[in-house]
Amino acid sequence: CGVTALLGVVGAVGCWREWGKLPSVEVRVSREAGRSYLLDNVKWFAQLLVVYGHLLSVLDDYDTSTWLKGEDQFVHSVKDGMDVVLNPLFCVISGVLSQGAPTEGRLRRFVQFLVIPTLMVVYVVKPLCNSIFWEVPLSESLENILTPRLSPEYFAASCPWYLLSLVTWRALVYLVWAQIRPEMAFVAMVALSCAAGYVGGTSPYYYGAGWGAVF
Repeated sequence: CGVTALLGVVGAVGCWREWGKLPSVEVRVSREAGRSYLLDNVKWFAQLLVVYGHLLSVLDDYDTSTWLKGEDQFVHSVKDGMDVVLNPLFCVISGVLSQGAPTEGRLRRFVQFLVIPTLMVVYVVKPLCNSIFWEVPLSESLENILTPRLSPEYFAASCPWYLLSLVTWRALVYLVWAQIRPEMAFVAMVALSCAAGYVGGTSPYYYGAGWGAVF
């Protein structure tokens, strides 16, 4: 209860402090840093929700002493309510930051700062975290690192859904959407998103790939 209250107080104070920095009428961009105050605050708010949502998940599994003990249905309802806002919010932010012509420099940064780190998360960081936090034998994790499974199913099931979606979205911009007229691209995006809602299932493979397609 104390941890939850502390997070609430810190979040409220942070929101109050940041609210005063927002522009009064229109979005202003700092000439010194070249940053959007509004976009920075939205990213901060989304990251706060992500951390708090994962904290709720941990408390739901391991809580033995706080006021949330035994309140599984309440916790799930709170998380579902947060997801309604959080997931589309991250998708909108990703879209805003993905705008621009697919230049050679952007393509290079896409590979350097998104594709390569994503591969490292799936094939290096996650196996080590399994040993540290989930008591998987270190020898098994090292074997997974040295002899990685390269199947698309394993990658999609092991990659965090947002990273998988972000790689897919950015790749589609370069390969498909930038090559056709904006009107056709918009119609195709909406059609793909709607169709993805009727396809798939409960497998880990669909969890990441399906969410990415829907959003």
